[in-house]
This record gives sequence, C-alpha cells and structure tokens, in this order.
Amino acid sequence: MYSRGISYFRDLLPTLGIYSKEQKKYLGQKASYFCLENEHWRIISLDTGYESVGIPLIEYIFKPKCGFPDDIMKWLTDTLNLKNDKRGLVL
Repeated sequence: MYSRGISYFRDLLPTLGIYSKEQKKYLGQKASYFCLENEHWRIISLDTGYESVGIPLIEYIFKPKCGFPDDIMKWLTDTLNLKNDKRGLVL
C-alpha cells in the first residue's frame, strides 16, 4: 500500500470474488476487507492502511487519518453482527 495500492485496487480486486458460470469470470470484489467463515470460526481481514497514505515528507507535518472508513465499521456491526456471534474469531 506504500504505492497507494493502485495495482491492488486496479488489478487484483477485480480478479477476486464469486465465480459466475454464466459470465465465465470472477465478478470482482469492491472492498479491501473480507470475512471467511464456517460454523465454528470467522476469519476477518481488515484493510488497516486504507486511509493511512499521506504525501511523502509532508505527512510529518500533516498526519494522515488512520481510522476505518464508515463503510467498514457498518459492515462489522451490521453485516457481520459480531456482538451476537459466538464463533471463534481471528482478526
């Protein structure tokens, strides 16, 4: 992500996601976070560097914002519903 993740977002994410037999390709993934789960475990991956990129040298004066975007927080609380899930969790 030091290079602003250009290749990650442009080249890698579109090759991930669910495979469509009709379109004969992967449908792509729009986000840089995901959850793998089964009946016993959840493995959650979060993009901790999504908003951490600043402008070299200037970032010593103006610190980049390093929080999670609202859509990730909404995904964690609403979609994953972690509060009410009793499975093991790997973050």
